[in-house]
Amino acid sequence: MSDGDSTARAAAVPLGQSERHRLVDALRGCALLGICLVNTEFIVQHADIGWGEANTTAGLAIRWAVIALGQLKIYPIFALLFGYGLAVQLDRAAARGSRLGRRYARRMLGLVLLGLGHALLFFPGDILILYALVGAAAYPLRRLSSAALLLVAATVYAVASALWFAAAVLLMPVSESLIAALPHEEITVLATGSFGDVVAVHAANWPETFGFLAVIQGPAAFAFFLAGVALGRTTMLRDPASSRPLAKRVLATIGLPALMVSVAAAGVFLFGGSAGLLGAAVTFAVAPAMALTYLAALSLPLAPRTGRFGRLLQAG
Repeated sequence: MSDGDSTARAAAVPLGQSERHRLVDALRGCALLGICLVNTEFIVQHADIGWGEANTTAGLAIRWAVIALGQLKIYPIFALLFGYGLAVQLDRAAARGSRLGRRYARRMLGLVLLGLGHALLFFPGDILILYALVGAAAYPLRRLSSAALLLVAATVYAVASALWFAAAVLLMPVSESLIAALPHEEITVLATGSFGDVVAVHAANWPETFGFLAVIQGPAAFAFFLAGVALGRTTMLRDPASSRPLAKRVLATIGLPALMVSVAAAGVFLFGGSAGLLGAAVTFAVAPAMALTYLAALSLPLAPRTGRFGRLLQAG
């Protein structure tokens, strides 16, 4: 075996417990839980229904809370940590003198295959394929400086946000006509059809669903992925204790205003009639502030040796 082969094999060895960034693992778990909660309405029933028929007081209150606190605000955290993971992989490969390119490409391909299986067998709203494409698109930018990465990320998100507002204004006059009729035949198949019938419905719905996700979430995921690469070059998540003052400042200055705007935007989206699209645009615009607030809020109790959750992580 050549030295190059042995180095490549060493670089591919999974991280040991002492090498893992436990705060990052905990944040990733929290993000996955949040994504599951937000997507519950689209997983347990047809995506065109969601909680749209939840017209009781309790149902509307729950939906308002989900939109205000979770919708469009959780997956950016996951994308950020996805980019953070690339930075860690690049550092590890450089330290061992190996190249990451081929292994990273295989991982993205594996993510695509896993996403296809998930989309066809379980949930057409799968986002793994989109994340694989985002990761592949961002990889050529890995050598940019952190400042350049953040500038590209901010520009992409700002342009996407402007397009959201432009689309909201243009579509407001016809917003009522955009509400799709319920696909009763598909709902019946999903409820009572055979395994093959259900897979066929998922396969038929997936291209449109993926296109919708690519437009709605793609630019934001790309922006946060790049920000995550820049974050991975710092010690903010590796040594969270040193970042506690920053986390507290974020909560004190950004947290409450972002929450208030998000709650108001969710109300406009739900009850604003034709102005609901503007509520959605504001929800998208405030999502980075909410995601940053969540990161700061979670990092305080989850930081090693700080707080009950931190001690539990250390014990694990």
